[in-house]
Amino acid sequence: MNILSIIPARIGSKGIIEKNLLKIGDYTIVERSLFTAIETDMINDIIVSTDSEKIQKLVNKYGNYAPFIRPNELSTDSAGSLGVIQHGLRWAQDNYNKKYDYIVLLEPPNPFRLPKHIDQ
Repeated sequence: MNILSIIPARIGSKGIIEKNLLKIGDYTIVERSLFTAIETDMINDIIVSTDSEKIQKLVNKYGNYAPFIRPNELSTDSAGSLGVIQHGLRWAQDNYNKKYDYIVLLEPPNPFRLPKHIDQ
């Protein structure tokens, strides 16, 4: 079974400036989502979908988890998650030459989720 995790992490936010770069302890909330995905037993591939070179550089220090910059039309306040998921899935299928059975969306503003929650 192939499982893809997509972590949507754009830099803009209506409510909190650079929300995905806020730290809880030593790590940002986008790093916490990435670590959770890495530590699961179930997820095969991880993509951080971001419009920010700052976020891309941050997560790519752990591996090539943000291999592209998200298109502008998928990075607006009105852009929904579905388009981001579809874009990430197409990119993964084309570049990893895989079909995925499941997609796990890990939104950074949920920093207390643990790998065991995903595995369950």
